[in-house]
Amino acid sequence: FLVVGMQALQARIVSQSTQKILLPETDLAKSLYYGVPFNPSCLALEPCTNLVAIGNNFGGIKIYSPQGTEFNLNLHTNLISRLFFLDKNTLCAVSNSSVFFWSIEVKKITFVQDFKQRLQDALPFFEYPFVWVATQKFVRVIKCKNCLPSSYKIENKDIELTNSETISCLGLKPKDQSLLYIGLEDQHIIEWNIKERK
Repeated sequence: FLVVGMQALQARIVSQSTQKILLPETDLAKSLYYGVPFNPSCLALEPCTNLVAIGNNFGGIKIYSPQGTEFNLNLHTNLISRLFFLDKNTLCAVSNSSVFFWSIEVKKITFVQDFKQRLQDALPFFEYPFVWVATQKFVRVIKCKNCLPSSYKIENKDIELTNSETISCLGLKPKDQSLLYIGLEDQHIIEWNIKERK
């Protein structure tokens, strides 16, 4: 009896919704969709142009502009863990093992750096056009101007990491951008002077 009642209720709802959709005043000139990407994982805002980028767990990025235009980008990777705008025209996306630079002006990926290992964190360094990228055992710099890996590298021997210690996150001191903080999974923090390299 309950199953028959549910089927009758479902048929009535479908019938009513179909009647509402078929009304003449609901004719559509064009279809549209809106909303955030499915399963969002990170968000970035560009304050000068008011662009908003939302990444998801399936490698998709959707960029919204104040004019209502949208750009969709699929990096064909599994997880977008970090997103940030480096300037008005460049979006940086970090996946599990790669860093992508995407030009908003030409609407294409301009550079991909595959580290072939899990990336723990990434951080823009606005004082210089760099992106700091951390794996479990080292920190690397990517130059944003020419999108090339820099020779600047902080290895486990430089910060005296043991084999059991791994890097978990990065941070910069707000009032002194020459100090990089490297957080370890055992809850220790290492202060690294970028200029003095120690």
